[in-house]
Amino acid sequence: MKSHWHHDHIFGVHAINGISIAHDKTNEFLKDQQKQAKDLNYIKILKKQDVHFEKEHCGQDKLNIVLSDIAFSDNIPLDLSGITAQIFHTVSSHSDDTTCVYVFEEKVLFLGDITRADFFDNGYMDKDRVQDLIQTIQSTDYYCCILVTVNHLRKKSFFSIWKIYSNCFLL
Repeated sequence: MKSHWHHDHIFGVHAINGISIAHDKTNEFLKDQQKQAKDLNYIKILKKQDVHFEKEHCGQDKLNIVLSDIAFSDNIPLDLSGITAQIFHTVSSHSDDTTCVYVFEEKVLFLGDITRADFFDNGYMDKDRVQDLIQTIQSTDYYCCILVTVNHLRKKSFFSIWKIYSNCFLL
């Protein structure tokens, strides 16, 4: 599953042997990235902007950016052999195409890095989008959530930390 279009999430998907799933907006962003990646200067700019991108693509002058095999607009259910999950689009300041995964039987919410600022918009966090995201997370019946940058958090712990974090950006 492609959680959103940022290159650290999607530029390596071509190497995965399997079916990929993403939001419709993600595929639109990917189409744009495919066009831009034809320009060698664009790849050079990406390398200058991100040291990790430079390391991952050192010596490469081409990017293999692939669209998702399956795209959805609102949500898509998954039957994982007796466990039910749902991938759903949500509002986030991190990216317009952000998706999360909720596993019903386990009450686990995978957030990825959607609580972070938007790297591609100079670290900006839109107050209204943050509030919408908080509402979505609060209304989800989860036991713990998984973020990309920290260990899993139980619901109460998540909101204690998130309140402090979001106040830093929204003052």
